[in-house]
Amino acid sequence: VVSPDLGAVRLAERYARLLDLPMAVVHKTRVGAADVATTGLTGEVRGRRPIVVDDMISTGGTIEAAVRALLDAGAEADIVVAATHAVLPRQAALRLAPLPIRRLVASDSVEAPADSAVPIERVGVAPLLAEAIARLHRGEPIRDLVSRT
Repeated sequence: VVSPDLGAVRLAERYARLLDLPMAVVHKTRVGAADVATTGLTGEVRGRRPIVVDDMISTGGTIEAAVRALLDAGAEADIVVAATHAVLPRQAALRLAPLPIRRLVASDSVEAPADSAVPIERVGVAPLLAEAIARLHRGEPIRDLVSRT
């Protein structure tokens, strides 16, 4: 499980713990509004198939840089990306299209562009939100609901 930057470390730790997998972190520096440079990688990825997890994909720069860093470090060219929100404007989708991303999974919290160059598997959040609202309405805790997501 790979965090593409320091901001997603907690999320990656949670995935790694749930999946009982090791974790790696890509260190990055922003060099422009949409451009990112990697400055290092912590963790062993050689010969492994990474799962890159992030909260949001907007420009695609962070994911692109992370995937390239993983490939340079010897990871398999069979990468899964999981994002909470995938905005994916056309430019971002074109940026990610040539990368060896086998699956891109994201919630349906943001509507996907109809003509995306990258196929996205959408996971619905409506049932989770409905359950949270119902529990709050009944005065029940949502702690266990959050812990199983």
